[in-house]
Amino acid sequence: MADSSRLLIEEPPLQVLPTLAKLLGIEQAIILQQVHYWVKTSNHEIGGNFWIYNRYKDWVNQFPWLSERAIRHHVRLLEKAGLLITGDFNKDRRDHTKWYRIGYDALEELLVIPESSLTDASGHATNVAMPADDLCHMEATNLATSVPEITTETTPKDHSKKRYGEFENVRLTDDEHQKLAMRFGGGVDDRIERLSGYKKSKGKTYRDDYATILNWARRDNGQTDAPRGRSQGDITEDADALAAAWRHA
Repeated sequence: MADSSRLLIEEPPLQVLPTLAKLLGIEQAIILQQVHYWVKTSNHEIGGNFWIYNRYKDWVNQFPWLSERAIRHHVRLLEKAGLLITGDFNKDRRDHTKWYRIGYDALEELLVIPESSLTDASGHATNVAMPADDLCHMEATNLATSVPEITTETTPKDHSKKRYGEFENVRLTDDEHQKLAMRFGGGVDDRIERLSGYKKSKGKTYRDDYATILNWARRDNGQTDAPRGRSQGDITEDADALAAAWRHA
């Protein structure tokens, strides 16, 4: 009988404070934490700050569940929020490798913004406002030493829609995003970006983006029947447009 598994941790884990994960979302929180970790070991001091450099394809090695496109998206949001500061200090002008450091002042401001006006790096409202003193009492989430308690209690779900995609026009609840991640695995970001690009280029809006992504997936598998009240010509035109969006995604 097996007493271990390759899916359980026997390697140095990534770790992040639950508070930061709730403020920014787990992906951006982990990226920010990992940059902080490497900055603390860096000997590249420029302008009084320590920097690190890395290529996007190399970040994928550290975050293997995220696509390169998804990492670019999260880095861009962290930059817009001032939480991640980037630069170009490469000697070769043809080398566009990004350099990174943490915007620690902007990060500290997240702890003192009033609860009613606090927003995360994606511009979405959140209900977290924690004084810095309280943060000291929180333990980092470390999967190597901590396993969440199993409970049968029902936890209220957050039904507020958040924005996803390059153009931030795909609206999903946390529950919907989690279901998509479970269904499509590492391909969920490509599905979201496909819809985001299509909506932007065509000026389309949908009543339910979650249902649209599922419908597109069924259509890709040839499982979608023609909707009632629409001609086959309309369906063919939509299918061609969706295929074009997918090819250029």
